Amino acid sequence: MSRRLLAAGHPVTVSDPSRELVDALVAVGTRAAGSAAEAAQDAEVVILSLPTPAIVEAVVTGEEGVLKTARPGTTIVDMSTGDPGTARRIEAVCHAAGVNFLDAPVTRGVAGAEKGTLLIMVGGDREVLEAVRPVLAVLGSEIVHVGGPGSGQVVKLCNNMLSAIN
Repeated sequence: MSRRLLAAGHPVTVSDPSRELVDALVAVGTRAAGSAAEAAQDAEVVILSLPTPAIVEAVVTGEEGVLKTARPGTTIVDMSTGDPGTARRIEAVCHAAGVNFLDAPVTRGVAGAEKGTLLIMVGGDREVLEAVRPVLAVLGSEIVHVGGPGSGQVVKLCNNMLSAIN
């Protein structure tokens, strides 16, 4: 996803505990940050893709988290698969800080990410989604607003359940 954003002309700053991953992305033009707070400092849009809801919460609200430096009006787009309760809790904390939050999990895997054909299921404020849609359109061919905060996670979990059943 970082490579697609770079190719579309978006400046990208990355933060990740994996030095190898950061170095690989710096080699193709991203800027490295030492923390999520540093990465978010001048960002209009912060995109997260993380392995667990607890990590998402820590990256947004923790000691070195995005909310430490994000300016009012910044939009956080969480593309991780998580749970609706965590998404709603994070959205409430962000809202209180004047920061927008969308839960926007994806499907179609690595191939979809590489081709920019992800399906992005977005929960949160529709106007906020429309403001960041041009950025998300670089990553996904289908961007669907599915309801309020946490709704993206509900739809993603239903999608996963149906896939497992099939």
